[in-house]
Amino acid sequence: MWGEDLYAPSAAVANKFFPSANTFGAATGLNFPDALSGGVFMGSSGHAGPVLLVEPSLPLPPSIDGFLGSDAHITSGYLFGGPLAVGNDVQGALYYRGGGVHPKPYWARTAVVVSARP
Repeated sequence: MWGEDLYAPSAAVANKFFPSANTFGAATGLNFPDALSGGVFMGSSGHAGPVLLVEPSLPLPPSIDGFLGSDAHITSGYLFGGPLAVGNDVQGALYYRGGGVHPKPYWARTAVVVSARP
């Protein structure tokens, strides 16, 4: 593990590769499938941005809170896994921190389905 906690690496990647991101994705850091499929979505055309790992309930990890608070360019966000994976309290905090006093980001409860063909 790198960083102060399980969530710091996702914030470090966001800071390094997406310093002026206008969109972000969020997924629980406790179960990888949501973040894995979210990474594919966030890497697609028109959605390029980091996937931030969060706890299922508040508080936001300090590294994630710091990344969102430092970037005034955020205009949209996507949640991977839905409210059973990431609680409404975290969704509200991401919405607030992602938009701050600037226009609030569009917050989509997005499910990305990845299937393999035989």
